[in-house]
Amino acid sequence: MYALKNGKSEKNRIKKATVRSAKESALIAVFTAVVIALQFALYALPGIELVTVLFVSFSFTLGWKRGMAAATVFSLLRQLLFGFFPTVLCLYLLYYNLLSLLFGVFGKKVKNVYKALPFLTGTACICTLLFNVLDTALTALWYGFTPQAGKAYFLASLPFMIPQIVCTALSVALLFVPLRRVFLLVKKPLLQTARKRKNLCKNIDFYEKVCYNERKKSERSTMTYEQALQLLTKKGQTHLLRYYDDLDSQGKQNLLASIDAIVWDFERDLANPIDLSGKDGDIRPIDGLKIPAIEEKKANFEKIGIAAIKAGKVAAVLLAGGMGTRLGVDGPKGAYDIGVTKPLYIFEQQMKNLSKVNERCGVRVPLYVMTSDKNHEQTVSFWKTHGYFGYEEGEVQFFKQDMAPAVDYEGKIYLERKDAVALSPNGNGGWFSSLQRAGLVEDLKRKGVEWLNIYAVDNVLQQIADPIFVGATIESGVNCGAKVVCKTRPEEKVGVLCMDGDTPSVIEYYELTEEMANARDEHGALSYCYGVIMNYLLRLSKLEEIADKKIPVHIVEKKIECVCEDGVTRKPEKENGKKFETLVVDLIKLMGSALPFEVVREKEFAPIKNKTGVDSVESARELLRQNGVEL
Repeated sequence: MYALKNGKSEKNRIKKATVRSAKESALIAVFTAVVIALQFALYALPGIELVTVLFVSFSFTLGWKRGMAAATVFSLLRQLLFGFFPTVLCLYLLYYNLLSLLFGVFGKKVKNVYKALPFLTGTACICTLLFNVLDTALTALWYGFTPQAGKAYFLASLPFMIPQIVCTALSVALLFVPLRRVFLLVKKPLLQTARKRKNLCKNIDFYEKVCYNERKKSERSTMTYEQALQLLTKKGQTHLLRYYDDLDSQGKQNLLASIDAIVWDFERDLANPIDLSGKDGDIRPIDGLKIPAIEEKKANFEKIGIAAIKAGKVAAVLLAGGMGTRLGVDGPKGAYDIGVTKPLYIFEQQMKNLSKVNERCGVRVPLYVMTSDKNHEQTVSFWKTHGYFGYEEGEVQFFKQDMAPAVDYEGKIYLERKDAVALSPNGNGGWFSSLQRAGLVEDLKRKGVEWLNIYAVDNVLQQIADPIFVGATIESGVNCGAKVVCKTRPEEKVGVLCMDGDTPSVIEYYELTEEMANARDEHGALSYCYGVIMNYLLRLSKLEEIADKKIPVHIVEKKIECVCEDGVTRKPEKENGKKFETLVVDLIKLMGSALPFEVVREKEFAPIKNKTGVDSVESARELLRQNGVEL
């Protein structure tokens, strides 16, 4: 339903963007009027070539398409005002369009204008010579000159060409840079409008596909009772129909739809659990990029990162499928208020961190938010209520992660309610497949995105799309960058980045053997010291390459809210079953190569796992205060 609404919203914004396209037409019209006015006013004044230098600087700064459009309008309008001469019309249409095309291409290639100025001046002089040669040739052809007469006409024109070429050289050398600065003032807002319109036009196709899929999904026939009974008998799960006869018509329909949605892969995972402890692997510590080394190359890393962000090559993916249950709230974890004297939500604080990068780079990093069935509507509504925290509505894309059933210790699926199977988000490891199913990978590729910065919702100090981190990852040539902190104690609940054979790997804190967790190097420091903080930069092309590869499923004991024997739904005081989760950390090995990037813990790691104590709201507030955040 959200996709349908969002599709309508995009269409409305397309109309607004179409109106905004008048800005470009107005720019070309004003530029053309200025050129004609100056040409008319300075027609009899020798020693200046304003038309040439105006077209050179305009096309160089704003692109060949706009330059050629202006050249065509100028050529036609000039004929209306100065009188119609076929040879002059042909000459102007041919020459000024070629001039605009040439310098528009130069504008994309040239990096240092000052160093290239002699080259640009020389090229403009050659173009002026070409203009005179074309003028002579077209005149001779139009009036039917004999070859001898044409040659004589050309030689007679030479004395007039040389001063004109000299004037071109002086005009371009003196006026090109100042005029370029003027055109740069209008380039940024103009191009931002153009990019928005282009992306929105492309997004219309995307949203129409999403709407079509949503309609098809809603039209799918619901499983019948007989089909459900047959399936559950085969699976040994008939207890799911225990309360079927007690339900009303809508309740029965809900239960059957819930059963129909079950993905039965968990049976294989229960029958063949994978040992994920790493005790049988070739596990050893990994070398990382430590803070002192980062500081040495900080300027270069930052330059590379900012360039990539400005070019639209980096997007952010927020993994926000979790609920705030452990914090005592029934809603999205990101909507939790961590403020003291004023409201400050987890989502809000993270977006403030991202907005600093946006302001510095002059662009908005594309943002994608993964939700779950349990919090999707609440999350979307919360972001909309808060104005998407500085973004426009269509610039934030929401998608749901997959769900998996929760089972007891005998493998029997729980009922969450009498009319619903107990399903829970299947972990954050399936984020990319969920992104694909939502059609958003194509959206990323349309935007030219090459890197995805994924991050968790529970760290309020997350530095998202950090230019230094982006630059270091890109320069290293790896497929994955991972922000890490040095562990403070062996039992700290963070995954550890290490090597498994020839590939990087992450061992989760609860899967790390006691011997490995306590191992120390010759200096007394923890050997497996790099704790990951759920902030990764992943190469999109590599993610697509490994998309069909299965990542391990973690079977985790949890307290599962379920329907008890008396028919009442309760949450137990201790673990009563298992959930099936895939984890982002397991993607690291499939990525093939990774760069551990150490960050200062106090500046970038303030996780909120609990309401009080370690990794809690209290500890996060204290770290926020240390970093100058008003609460």
